[in-house]
This record gives sequence, structure tokens and C-alpha cells, in this order.
Amino acid sequence: YTLKLATRRTDHPELMLKAYCMENGALYEAMLGYLREVRDIPFDFRAKALLWFHRFWRELLRDRERLIFCSSYYHSPYFKEAAGHHKRQIDDVVKQIGGYFPSREACELTLNTIISIVYHFAPRVANGEVADTQEFEKQIFEICYGILVGQMEKRPAS
Repeated sequence: YTLKLATRRTDHPELMLKAYCMENGALYEAMLGYLREVRDIPFDFRAKALLWFHRFWRELLRDRERLIFCSSYYHSPYFKEAAGHHKRQIDDVVKQIGGYFPSREACELTLNTIISIVYHFAPRVANGEVADTQEFEKQIFEICYGILVGQMEKRPAS
């Protein structure tokens, strides 16, 4: 209900913030859950990353309204209101994977870059501008994976 109201009432930034934190929080929890699930699978790092990305990409596309709202809010001037919420989420992920990067800042920059890429392309799929194909999903994965491994000093053990 909050999401539906917030998407119709952009004149209420506090309502938009509440909806963003709630909806983005659900995506974040799913992302962390998928990360925990693939961590112990006996695959190499690339295969784990591909499996994680596929699960998360499908979760994003599962709810078009949530995706469009979260992406729009993320790229809007209102996002500064959610900076603390976003920073706590990034800090949680940095705690888990930060040791693979040369610095905390490199890890944060990499994560934020990947978020921006995903929040740029997933809505285009959801809106039908780009076909929802395995090939397109794999292209986005390859871009994100290239950025990820390009910034890592070492990779997690398989």
C-alpha cells in the first residue's frame, strides 16, 4: 500500500522515503539471502557469481512496480534522504566481501557502480524496451562481473 501511494504522491518526500526503504530493504534482504545460499556451493567463483546474479536479476524483474519505483527513487534528487539507509546496506555487504578489495572505498565504489548498472538496465527490461532474454541477462552479468573482478585484489576460494 505504501508503495502504491508513494508512486502516486511525489509531493510527499517522507512517504517516498518510507516506501523506498521498505521496498529496497526487501530487495536487499533477498540479495543477501542469495549471497548466503551460493557461498557454500562447491562451484568456482565465476559460477557462483553467475548463479547469484541470475537469482537477483529474476527477483528484480519479479515485481515491475517495485523495480521501477526503487530505480526511479535511486536516480532521483530525493535519494539523498535515503543516504543513511543505503550506507548501512553497503556497509553490511562490505563487511562480507570487503577483504577481497584493495580498500573499503574500492569495495563501496564497485558495489555502487553495479547497483547503478542494474538499476539502469532492469527497468528497461521490465518496461519492454529490451527483451527479457538469457542473452541480455548474461550481457549485464558480464559487465558487472568484469567491474567486480577488475577491482578485486583476490577472489574468494571456491
